[in-house]
Amino acid sequence: MVSLALRNSPKVATDTKAKIQALAQKLGYRSNPMVQALMTEVRQRRKCAYNATLAFITDHETSDYWQGLQVYPEYFHGAKNSAERLGYQIEHFWLGEHLSNPNRLVEILKARGIPGVLIPPLPHNSHHLNLDLSHFSAVAFGYSLKHPPIPWVSNIHVDTMKQSLSQREERNYEHIGIVISKEESQQVN
Repeated sequence: MVSLALRNSPKVATDTKAKIQALAQKLGYRSNPMVQALMTEVRQRRKCAYNATLAFITDHETSDYWQGLQVYPEYFHGAKNSAERLGYQIEHFWLGEHLSNPNRLVEILKARGIPGVLIPPLPHNSHHLNLDLSHFSAVAFGYSLKHPPIPWVSNIHVDTMKQSLSQREERNYEHIGIVISKEESQQVN
């Protein structure tokens, strides 16, 4: 309702709109025109036009090592599918190509106009990326990245366990097992 009121929608009572708009003005709220444009497109259910490319940055021993790992291809394809629905593309970048000067990758991303980066879990022996990500919208997958500090997303482990227990009951299994590496356990804490 707040969003509708801020857009001056006739679906919201006049008094309510006035109160919400006055409060937004008092708090110094300003709408983001890029978000407004995207949401207009989404609301109208039009196929999104190309907006930008986002970087999927890996830091493994080889460029394609991540493709053989258990969930990385799922992360990549899930991000790619979601991005495409919003008019974005995902492109893989390997930090290993820039070991002598990691910020060269940052320069390349900026030169290409790439506004956002996705950082899947780092190798178990690494928790830092020597990259200045302050110019990008950035998000890390999971708990492995400690520096630079950026927002992260993760599986909801409690829900995963609830689903496992529910499926155990549905399938009449007496026992279930779980295997978690020491590193994963430490990262999740």
